Amino acid sequence: MIRLYKKIYEFLQKYKPVEEVVEEVVEDEEKESEPEKILLVPNTSGSITIEFDAETGDFGVLASVNDQSEDCVKILSLLMIHLATGDITSFVYESLVGWADDDEEKKDFNERLGLEIIALTDELTKEKNKAGRKVAAKASEVFNYRKRD
Repeated sequence: MIRLYKKIYEFLQKYKPVEEVVEEVVEDEEKESEPEKILLVPNTSGSITIEFDAETGDFGVLASVNDQSEDCVKILSLLMIHLATGDITSFVYESLVGWADDDEEKKDFNERLGLEIIALTDELTKEKNKAGRKVAAKASEVFNYRKRD
């Protein structure tokens, strides 16, 4: 009888309880659902992430700085100036090209994005030109020109 119990015990030791198996599966699924973080720079001093909601137009910017040295202050300020002037746009574009890879739907998305950027840029340029042409006051009003008899 003791041998039978030993054999049953040995048999049961080979298999994990169902709860443990379910927990392992859930953990594996959670690991798979988390996006893999890609480090583009080997020694990252910080990051800036922009997230947006296409339905509402809401967006958020999350910054994280790991290095608070003087060098980091100089580089981050330079990057922020490049962001403000639009110099980083080409890097974002290249990132989107890499994201699309060989996926036709993603390539189509990028094409539509490019056309929308062109349309918005044209519209903004036209608005700036209209605003530039408007004069706050006419010269005749400022200098009080009148016909002299």
